[in-house]
Amino acid sequence: MRLQVKDFMSTRVITATVENSIGEVRKIMNEKGIHAVPIISFPDDATRAGMKIRGIITATDIRESITDNTTVEQVMTSSSVHVLH
Repeated sequence: MRLQVKDFMSTRVITATVENSIGEVRKIMNEKGIHAVPIISFPDDATRAGMKIRGIITATDIRESITDNTTVEQVMTSSSVHVLH
């Protein structure tokens, strides 16, 4: 039996934006019992159109961050995130 990504992911994906703080993301991860959050942005903030995945932040990233006021953008992994369509 071949396993697929959908076999492991939740149906409602919890995301954050680059402007969110580590404290906000830490709280969401604790409340939802998740260990990673995709980071997104919207090129057109007014209509929230054209969503792009900018990176990912993991529980390990958050443990290593210094303060809750640090932004997600300062800590997220972005260089090795690949989106398959």
